[in-house]
Amino acid sequence: MYSFKKISNHINIRNLFFTLLFICNIQNVYASDYFVCEGIHFKGLQHVSVPEAKSYLSFDVRDTISQEEIDSSVKKLEESGKFKNVKVIHEDQKITFEVEEYPIISSVSFQGNTIVSTENIQKVLYKYGIYEENFFHEDNLKEFKGQMLDFYSRLLRNKVDIEIVITEPCKFEKVIKIYITENDPTVIEKISIKGNKEFNLDRLYELFYFYKFSLYPSEQFKKNYTYEDLSNDVNNLYNFYYMNGYAEFSIIDTNCQYSKDKKKLNIILTVSEGQQFYITDIVMNEDTPLFFEKEKEQFYTDYVNHIYDIRFVENMKMVFLKKLLDEGYLNSYVSIKPHINFSRKIIKFIIEVQKNKPCTLSKISFEGNSPSINENDLIQHFTQKVNTIIHRNDILKDIEYLKKTELFDKVTFSFQPSPDNKDQFELIYHVKVRHDNSFNFGVGYNGKNKLSYHFEVSNKNTLGKDNTISLNLSKSINQNAIKLLYFNPDFFKTGCSMNMDMFFNTTNKNFSPDKINYLNVRNGLSNNLRQLVDTFFAFYHHNDSMMFNYGSSARINYKISPYYSFNSAIGFSHDEDDLSSESLMQENLKDGSIPSFKKIKNNSINFSNSFLYQKQIDNSFYNLVDDVKFSADYVVPFKKDNYFRFFLDFNKCFPIFNEKYKCFLLFHCNSGMKYLENRTSLNSHDDFYANQNCCVRGYNFKDIGPTSVQYVNHTDDSVIESSSEKSNLNKKKNAFERVTVGGNIYCMNTIELVTPMPFINEPYAKNFQISAFCDFGNIWKKVYIPSDPINHYKSMSYIKPNDIRYSCGLSVKWCSPFGVISCSYAIPLGEHNAEEVNHFQVNFGS
Repeated sequence: MYSFKKISNHINIRNLFFTLLFICNIQNVYASDYFVCEGIHFKGLQHVSVPEAKSYLSFDVRDTISQEEIDSSVKKLEESGKFKNVKVIHEDQKITFEVEEYPIISSVSFQGNTIVSTENIQKVLYKYGIYEENFFHEDNLKEFKGQMLDFYSRLLRNKVDIEIVITEPCKFEKVIKIYITENDPTVIEKISIKGNKEFNLDRLYELFYFYKFSLYPSEQFKKNYTYEDLSNDVNNLYNFYYMNGYAEFSIIDTNCQYSKDKKKLNIILTVSEGQQFYITDIVMNEDTPLFFEKEKEQFYTDYVNHIYDIRFVENMKMVFLKKLLDEGYLNSYVSIKPHINFSRKIIKFIIEVQKNKPCTLSKISFEGNSPSINENDLIQHFTQKVNTIIHRNDILKDIEYLKKTELFDKVTFSFQPSPDNKDQFELIYHVKVRHDNSFNFGVGYNGKNKLSYHFEVSNKNTLGKDNTISLNLSKSINQNAIKLLYFNPDFFKTGCSMNMDMFFNTTNKNFSPDKINYLNVRNGLSNNLRQLVDTFFAFYHHNDSMMFNYGSSARINYKISPYYSFNSAIGFSHDEDDLSSESLMQENLKDGSIPSFKKIKNNSINFSNSFLYQKQIDNSFYNLVDDVKFSADYVVPFKKDNYFRFFLDFNKCFPIFNEKYKCFLLFHCNSGMKYLENRTSLNSHDDFYANQNCCVRGYNFKDIGPTSVQYVNHTDDSVIESSSEKSNLNKKKNAFERVTVGGNIYCMNTIELVTPMPFINEPYAKNFQISAFCDFGNIWKKVYIPSDPINHYKSMSYIKPNDIRYSCGLSVKWCSPFGVISCSYAIPLGEHNAEEVNHFQVNFGS
């Protein structure tokens, strides 16, 4: 017994010895496979930097690494596409990578393409990595060439030749030049169909774009017929048979017969129609909710025991998906599987609907929106709210709201699953911002000031929602005006709108058409060219006697109710004018000498408040409104006396017929008065003048109102060459003319009978308007002088009935995409003194 135990102990000791020896060997092997990297070096780098090359390695200096990590790093270097060969030298625990880089592409060019656009070829080149500063791979060029040949074959160009020339200006650079010879296309001469029994060839050829215009297409049409057109025609043929119940239809053979030069091709399609199939049943899975029963019953009525139509499957699937989306089940799906019995020619559809939990909305975002449009303001008005169950109908309502804002040309939506919760989705609105750019242009002509122009360009939404910026330019032969305007409908989110403008105006007071007429005769120009010369001469003719003003203003509008609003404004203006002293004028008139002038400069601040009521009476045209605007200005000139200005703009619309044929009577009154605090002052700053929007039609608006005799220097000796010419114009020198000087009271009124343009139907009728009108009004100047020592005053001029100007006429207006275009013909009535008659007037722009 003892001996047995002793032998057993010897065996255990021996086994323990061999086990310890095995473990030591394993440790030695492990120690020999791993080592500490003391250094990393690269040899042969040309275009790749050392840090970039190291980024492909899986180890760094001082790391304990093995041969496997070295082999893995070599593989990554080769897979980067930048190194052609990689070798590793391991010496003294330092690793050196000897690399050979692929050449770099220094330039790529191609020529000869006419059918395929340059942009498409560049996309294919980029797809295969053939672009400047990338590494050159010859295999990529082969794949590019194959792709381009396949692309040309789709365009029925089967004889295209693509030659790629590669040059090497230096050792590590390649220059690629691609020469494309497209040659003539392969023209399909004829497409034939064989094997049809149920439908005649004429009916089938109607499905083909190839035979759209004729059974014998022209040569030009054949050249434009592409491979994509042929594919579409074949798909149309399949769909036609599937929609008529032929579920077994197929094209069993396509025979392409080329001419010897491969320039012409005849295609013969052999078809197998089969027989018509009928739908016998629609089965839904048992766990389908009851709210699908209505749709199922409708499908039974429309499709069961009817001929199979391929559109049925898609229609049925869309109905179920729409119903699921309406209830927020975005994670659900619909599967429609046909069970076809080919022997009995019947089809049974099995519908499986998996309805999971309703999904909630985690976030609403916009894609393609402008930074100037506040998305949160839009989201506040949405029906579909965040953290609520998604409802498709609510989203459609929100899309309608976005369209009504007129901020976007296009609005679509999509869903993005939330990464944190599968039952939550982000709603993304894909929008295309509408940058409304518009312009208006107007031109007029009268005998005194010749041609006048008006140009306006505006932009909406670029600076924010409904924000508008516009530039107005006006030019006549003696007047220039520039105005920059900005409109913000929601100033600082206060519910107030803001208008800001800057302006600059100049007037040439000494301009005379006599000088222009003299130059026309002097240069031998015909009457047909006078109008053109008048205009361009005025553009470049300078005169010392100029009147100009510039300034800016800001106006805040507060909406009290849908119809009432209040405005408050502040502005600054600078005016300069050349005025002759009346005393000097009288003295100079005695001896015929030139009157003396002095420069008048004035700076003023204007405070204005106004009250506005406006209500649209009818949507037939833009001007069918009731509105009343009353405003009061308080002007503080720096060097003159303060004064008030009061304005009343009143518009009333009376519907006469509101049924099929609409007719309206409009009454418009525009009036104003300027009141000086010091009534003895002769301050004429900011007097009223007529303009195109406030005048009596039939008259030249620049001649309406009080007039005064002013000195005008008609000629300039510098432009007269001969003494005879000077003597002819000597009488016109130092002359005096009667000119409009403005007034401090005005009243312009219009009574107008408006009706839509006859013989024009909806939807265009609301853009046209015809009217008969009567205009009456004028501008008056009322000046006060002392009547007694107690400083009472009496008026020097009174408003008399015979001072009122009258006219009647007809007007046609068109609300065009470029603004309102109006044409009017008016006949002045009664006395009109020295005013120039202008019967026909045309206005472009609103």
